[in-house]
Amino acid sequence: MDSELSRVIIAWQAAALDETKWPDALTGLADLMGAVDCTLEIYGGPGQTPMFFSGGHRLPREGIDAYLAHYASVCPRIDYIGAQAEGDIGYDHDFISESEMDHDEFYADFLAPDDLRYFMSATLMKRPGSLHGFTAIHRSPGQGHATGQDVERLRFLAPHLGQALDTHLRLGARA
Repeated sequence: MDSELSRVIIAWQAAALDETKWPDALTGLADLMGAVDCTLEIYGGPGQTPMFFSGGHRLPREGIDAYLAHYASVCPRIDYIGAQAEGDIGYDHDFISESEMDHDEFYADFLAPDDLRYFMSATLMKRPGSLHGFTAIHRSPGQGHATGQDVERLRFLAPHLGQALDTHLRLGARA
């Protein structure tokens, strides 16, 4: 795992300097976490679309387009993550039940057709006002919820990814 971990952190450092490298870096994180894929997002407030978005290679382009066009504004995860402190780790069962997922537009209409269901997130940055950035690690129904080991691994990795995001923003003057 040490060499895989090193490759992932090096990929994040490269992405901090070159935005086109985020998809590789995010798919590397998904592989390390045993997940389908990952996203990296920055929001300016509730009900908005992301100010910055990058996804790994295994997320369908049509799904990303639909998310950015509509589903980001109705995603119940965004308000939940937005209320977290920098460094917090979250996952679905913190705020929504399986039954609620079955009837929620985001979970039932958007995620299910692409065999996605669960997530875990790390809040990577909080800035004055409501600006927040996070990574979301997407899991299939078959992969199930994140385990305690997954949470601890992400807790360890989050500061490194947060530093790469901060570098990316500072060099790109995005936020």
